[in-house]
This record gives sequence, structure tokens and C-alpha cells, in this order.
Amino acid sequence: MPRWFPIATRLAFLLLALLTSVYCLLAYIPDTYFAFIQAPFQPWLVELIQSHAYLLSAVLVGLTLTLLAEYRTGQSRRMALQFIIFHAAVAILFLVRRPFSHLGNNSLSFLWSVAALFPVLWIGILDHAAHWEVQAIRTQNPPRQVPFRLALSAAIGIGLLYPGSAWLRYTLAGRPVNLVSADFMAWGWALLVHILFAIFAICLFNLVCALALRTRGRELARFLLSTFLVATAVGLIFQRVLLASLPFTGLAATIYSGIIALALVLFFGGLWRHQRKFVDHRPARNAIQSWREAPGTQNALLALVLLGSIYTVPALIGVLDWNSVLAKLWAAILWICVLVVLGRMWSSRVHIDYPVWLLLVLGMGSFGMYRLLQTDSLWPQPLKAQEATLANALGRHASFDASYQAVRDLWTISDEKPCDSLCEFLKEQTGIPPFIAVQPVNVKLVDPLTPAPGPKPNIFIFVVDSLRRDYVSPYNPAVQFTPRIGEFAAESVVMHNSFTRYAGTTLSEPAIWAGSLLLHKHYVQPFHPMNNLEKLLDADGYDRFVSVDTVLRLLLQSSPQLHNLDSSLTNWADQDLCTTTIEAERKIDGRQDKSRPIFLYTQPQNIHIVALQRALSVRPPRPAQYPGFQPSAATEITRLDGCFGSFIQYLKARRLYDSSIIVLTADHGESYGESGHISHAFGLHPEVLRIPLIIHLPQQMQKSYYYDAQAIAFNIDVTPTLYYLLGHRPVANDERFGKPLFTLTQAEHAAYLHDSYLVAVCYGPIYGILGGGGESLFVANEMDAQYEYFDLVHDPGGTNNIVNSRVLADHQRLIRADVQGVADLYHYRYHQLSLINWMMR
Repeated sequence: MPRWFPIATRLAFLLLALLTSVYCLLAYIPDTYFAFIQAPFQPWLVELIQSHAYLLSAVLVGLTLTLLAEYRTGQSRRMALQFIIFHAAVAILFLVRRPFSHLGNNSLSFLWSVAALFPVLWIGILDHAAHWEVQAIRTQNPPRQVPFRLALSAAIGIGLLYPGSAWLRYTLAGRPVNLVSADFMAWGWALLVHILFAIFAICLFNLVCALALRTRGRELARFLLSTFLVATAVGLIFQRVLLASLPFTGLAATIYSGIIALALVLFFGGLWRHQRKFVDHRPARNAIQSWREAPGTQNALLALVLLGSIYTVPALIGVLDWNSVLAKLWAAILWICVLVVLGRMWSSRVHIDYPVWLLLVLGMGSFGMYRLLQTDSLWPQPLKAQEATLANALGRHASFDASYQAVRDLWTISDEKPCDSLCEFLKEQTGIPPFIAVQPVNVKLVDPLTPAPGPKPNIFIFVVDSLRRDYVSPYNPAVQFTPRIGEFAAESVVMHNSFTRYAGTTLSEPAIWAGSLLLHKHYVQPFHPMNNLEKLLDADGYDRFVSVDTVLRLLLQSSPQLHNLDSSLTNWADQDLCTTTIEAERKIDGRQDKSRPIFLYTQPQNIHIVALQRALSVRPPRPAQYPGFQPSAATEITRLDGCFGSFIQYLKARRLYDSSIIVLTADHGESYGESGHISHAFGLHPEVLRIPLIIHLPQQMQKSYYYDAQAIAFNIDVTPTLYYLLGHRPVANDERFGKPLFTLTQAEHAAYLHDSYLVAVCYGPIYGILGGGGESLFVANEMDAQYEYFDLVHDPGGTNNIVNSRVLADHQRLIRADVQGVADLYHYRYHQLSLINWMMR
């Protein structure tokens, strides 16, 4: 059997088990269930699960051959046979039933996520048991402590190189980050945190080794203590760093973290023991022997690979990450790799034996110093004056330094992230799971809704996913790559102060159709009673041409008047305005009943971060053409602009343009890192909230109504505006609803304005209050127990957090009242989850 085969089969089995477990866990968490299962953010994961039974069978065949060849006698043979027989039965069951192909958002998915880890645990125990020989243990060398210089070098290297490489990537991409003195102070603070953490971790590890030396059965004691220590550390990384970023917390998260940590530690520990017994004694080939005889060359190449990975891996992860989960995971792996490489380079046969008292003093001292530096009252007065500036700089630095984020999350204690009554309330109102039944409510913008008399305008709505306001020329004169949108805007009304109410597609798109705020749930079903746009189309008999995407397929009713666009797509990220408009033109020209008014809705994904990544190989961006802009986004917007302009020309050629209402807007914007904001799914930043909103009306209609292009406007105002323009009045005046942007009088327009507006993130307990004119933004991030307040007039990028106790108290009260108002609209009342309810779920 080739020497690589046992390792390959074990690692393949581990990889499949981990992917299966993670997939089941994503199905269990309400927010990720929609993003990864129903409307898959990473379609390859769903495709892998569809082939899971076949992959498991293939991996088990290889693993069976390995185990039968390795374990031939004794207890290990019996354990291997038990493993093979049990998993053969499981593979047959999976081939027949395919349980992972139709997972629901329920407790069974969590049980499957845990069950998928037990085979990994079993393999680890099997390898340990087979190679645990008492005589061999007694002759082993005593455990060696790790020198402090190793940990300090790793901390300094990672603390300097990780953020440094990030800033270098942005500079080479033509989007340099301007560093000020506060940024260098934040970098120094992050470096200090790295050093303190490294000292603490090495003290803890060496303490275990020291205690093992002082106990009977040293190797057994070392094994038990080391397994416990490493499993605890890995479990904390999963619980505090990775799962908390989903977000997934509570008892279930603790249980899952403990099981997956123990499984991984035993698996890799068993793999190491397996290698020592079955591989090291075999003679190496000449090439490998030569490699082993040149440790200097090995170390140099490994160091070079490591340096390259520090630069390239974060770039490969990019903005496709979900709240920096992959970036933090890579940071944890990077620490291990750096320590291993440095250990090889500085290997020494000199036995290091730090005294226990020194390890205790340094370990407690490093953690105590970190906690002490977190206490504001102990800082000198000159530093207190710079506290707000430094806090903002640390926030920017964390966006570029996932290692600092991971260490900070790992060392956080409950006092640093208190969850007060508002925090608990917002968590109760967020990501409402399916087991909590919420009955649909008939939300009415107009009561009663009757068919509008007379001829009706055609309606064309383009909601470009992730399109920012400052990336189109009507809002930013520096933009030279959207001439067709600029021409369209010159003939239309440009709402210059336009925003979204939801940072994320999964609630923003339904809110556009509802014309109102929604319960933080995916979704209340059936959705039609809340779907005011669909009710308008039914009442006025519109012939509908709609790109029924992954969100709308859960919201829209079937209808003979519904013509599905882009129905042949297998991946939602392939929804392209250029192909959609060609299909729409063909279907509009070919319709039989031309007496019906036309309604078109599409949400092209041309500049979604997933689509941008997929387009890199097809249309490589040229940063020099778009100075100051994200090159990939600017490249794709240029193409989208041309296709949008072509469709406008089509409408003019068919004489539909002058009798149509045409809306160009977005569901939300995107962060490209200009202000230190990179999070896609969890960012409630100004650039994410600011969207374009351009509305073309028939000329006579536009002259008949009052509008204020400088007043605050939202994309959920589109549906109430259509109601008003088609004669369905009066539109309900409720701060939870959108408002008509065109009215008969100025007084009526002013009556719909409010002092503040609730905004929210789609995937976690992060809410905000936008000032009535868009002049301020307050953010309550209950995932990180962080509160921010930005003056968007003088700080439009939202880089200077000026929150104070008065602002905090006033806006916390507003958020509670507004969120409770939404809950009241849908008659929702939170109830505590019991074990019986959980099992029933």
C-alpha cells in the first residue's frame, strides 16, 4: 500500500464528515438556512450534499482497505471491523434514504450535525487505542516545553505581516488605505495583544508539560492533560470566534463546539501516532531522503510558502466570507503553521524546563495586563482624550487583521460583551425560527383596494443587487463609466437622499414588494397578505414579467399573468441584466394579449460579490481605468450600464417609454473596504445603506405631482408610490410603511416624513436608527455589544464614532419602540424555548 494512501483516506473521510456536519449546522440556524440551503450562497456545497451518499461509499471503500491492512490482530482488529460494519450499514441507509438532501430548519438538523462528527471521533479513538503500547510509552522521551522566543517571534511576525500584507494588497489594487497616526497606534495595540496572547498560550502549554513531568505515568498524564487543553482551546475558538460570527450561541453552540473540538484533536492526534508507527520506519526514496538531508532548504521553502500564503489566502477568501468566519479560521491555522515552521527552524536538543511558578506568574500576568489595558479608568488623561479616535482606528484595523479579531474574540469575557434587556429583546426579535408560528397579517397600504379606472402606465423595476449610490454618475460626478444611466437620470427624477431599510437581500427584496418593514423572519408564510405590490398587480390586471429568484419563489403566487424570466438558470449568481433584458424583449414582443399593461421586475446580480468573483476570469478588471473605485465592480457596472441603456432604447423604439414608470434602484449597497468596512452580510455601514433611486414618469404625470428630490427616500417607498400614482389613495401613513414619493401637494408630502427610521441587518441582531433627513446613523450591534453614532453630514463615510451616554439612551429607546412596533404589526410575541419545544422543532 502506498505510504500516502492511509493518510489520504483518513483526510478524505474527515473532510466529508466536516462538510456534512457544517451543512447540517447551517440548516439548523435560521439565518444561514436561507442563505446556504434554500438560496445557496455557495452552490457547490449543495451539489456536494446531493452526491453525499456516493462520496461516502467511495471514501469508506478506501478507508476499509486501509484499516484491514493496518489492523490485523487483537483489540484493534475488532474495533476496526466494528467501525467498518457499522458504517457500511450507514452508507447503505444513506443510499436509500438520502437524509441530507431535504434537511429542514429544525432540531433534527442539529442532531445530524453532531452525529456526523462521531465517525471522526471513532477513527481517532481507534488510532490511539491501536498504538497505545505501555512499553513504548515508558521509553518515550519526556515532554519538552516550548521556548518563549518561539511564541514571541510568531506573535510579532503575524501581528506585523498580516495587516501589512492587507494594506499592500489594497495599494497594489489601486485603492490605497490612508494611514494616520491613530492607525499606527491601533497597529501597535494589536501587536501588543498578539504578544500577550502568545505568552499566555505558551505558559499554559508549558504548564501542562511541567505538571505531566511531576505525575506518575507521565506520558498518560501528558496525553490526558494535552488532549483536554488542546480540545478546550479548539472548542473556545469554535464557540467564541467561528460560531459566534454566524451568529450561533447558547447551549447548542457550546455542545457542538465541545464535540467537534474533541473529535478533531483525537483525530489528528491519532493520525500523528499512526504516522510514527506505520510510516517513519519505512525507508524513504532517494528524492525524499535528499529532501530530509537538507533541513535548511526545507525550512527556507516552507517559510517562503508561508509568507506567500499570508498575502494570497486572505485575497482568495476576499469578500465572499460570511462575517469573517473564513478569515478568522485562516488566522487560527496560520498561528499553527508559523509555530511549526519556526519550531523546525529553531529546533534544539537542549531541554527547557521553566519553573512552574514562573509559568504561573507570566501566564496570569499577560492575561491580567490585557484586562488592565481594557480598563478606561487606568489610562492617563492625555490618552483618554484620544480614546474615541483610537477606538475608531482599532475598528478599521480589525477589518484588515483577522488574527487580531480572533484573539480579541477568544479572550473576551462576559463582562466585555454584556447583554442587557435591550440586547435580549433584539435577539428575541431577530432570526425568528420556523418552529415559532407567526400567522400572516393582511397589511394594507390602501383600504379598500379596487381596480384603478382608465389606462394604466407600464411599470419596469430594476433592482440591481449591491449597487451603491456613489458608483453611478447621477450621484457622483467622478463616475465616468455609467453614461447610459446618466442619460436616463437626465430624463427622470433622481432621489438624491435615498437609502435602504435592510442591509441584505433576504429582507430588503421582500420589503420592496411589501412596501413595509417586515418581521425578522425568513418568512411568514403565505406571504401574499403582506405582498402589497402583488395585490396591486392583481387588482389592475398587469401582465407580469418577473425574474423569480431564490427569494421571490418563496413569496409570489402562481398566476397565468406571470411570465418567469431567467427560469433556465441553475445558479442565482448568473442572473445577468444583459440576458434578462433580451429575454424580456422577446417575451414582451410575443405576448398575445397586448391590452394588458406591462409589469417587469428583475434583480440582476451583475455586481454581487459572488458574481464579481465569477466574472474575474471572463472580464479581468483593469484598475488603471477606474482610479478610486473597486475595479471589478466598476468593470461590471460598465457592462450593466450598456445593457440597461439598450433596454431603454428598446422601450423608446416600441413607443413604450413615454407611457411607462421606470424605476432603477438597489436592494442594498456593498462595502469595498474604503472606510475599513469589508463585511458583506453583517455591515450596517453608510455605504451599504446608501442606494440609487431614479424614477422615470410619463411627462404629463411628472408635471401633475409634487416631489422633493432632496428629501429622504427608501426603496420600500416604490410600492406606495405606485399605489399613489395609479390612483389608489389615500396611502396609509404609518412609520412602519413606505411612503409615496409623489403627491398632489407639498403639505401631503410633508405629512409622510418622520423624525427617524429603523434600519436593520438581515442576518443578525444589528439594528440602527437613521436620522430623519439621513444626517445621522446610530448602530446597535448586539453581536459585538458595540454601539456607534455617526454624523453623516460631516463624516459621510461613518469613520468617527461619536456616541455618548445621551445619544445611547435616546436611540436605544427608539430602537426598542420601533422593533416592538413591527412585532405588534404582525402580532408576534416571543416565547421561551423549552426542551420539549426544541425536540418538537
